[in-house]
Amino acid sequence: ALVSRIRRDIGDSRLFTVGIGSAPTSHFMRKAAAQGRGTFTHLGNPIQVTEVMSRLFEKLERPALTQIEARYDDESLPGMTPASLPDLYHGEPIVLTARLPWHDGTIDLAGTRADRAWRQSFDIADARQGAGIAKLWARDRIAALMDRRYEGADADDVRLAVLDVALAHGLVSRYTSLVAVDRTPVRPAGESLDRRAVPVDLPAGWTYARVFGGQGATPATRH
Repeated sequence: ALVSRIRRDIGDSRLFTVGIGSAPTSHFMRKAAAQGRGTFTHLGNPIQVTEVMSRLFEKLERPALTQIEARYDDESLPGMTPASLPDLYHGEPIVLTARLPWHDGTIDLAGTRADRAWRQSFDIADARQGAGIAKLWARDRIAALMDRRYEGADADDVRLAVLDVALAHGLVSRYTSLVAVDRTPVRPAGESLDRRAVPVDLPAGWTYARVFGGQGATPATRH
């Protein structure tokens, strides 16, 4: 609901999220920043706040390009992710992926630079081949398909679309896994297995009592 609200009401504003500590809600803040055409900043240690935030504010004061759009032969870039390009800031790249129908044509990038129109064209015929680009596109595509749930898309339609991409590119997703088959077992035949819970540590800096509650006046567990 929050991500949908941001996408609906962001308008011409930009949203930059900041997470402090060892385990902030990074997934939400990253998605929120993407919908707000901003970036997510993570501060693992509160001691870093002054230094990191100063760099963030300095970056916000120096946008290189705003209102960026990408087009393919005067058409919208097919299957582009992210669907809305963020602003380009000094010292940071923007990475977008798309699956084009042909190996030729022109990609045009346009934006605003210092209140003046900016445009750059790239001939696809001059592009260099690279290994792993298809999987990079597929990961981005899966993330974009999963985001459709925020827009009210049918869950079954999203699942089938994700399966098509994930299985074709051999990727792990919410609906696909990689299975490892042990062909050299070392446990003696007939020996039983033992099952037990393995304790999991809390994130650094967290306190068990503050997360799960303290002890009341009775021996009963508080829920």
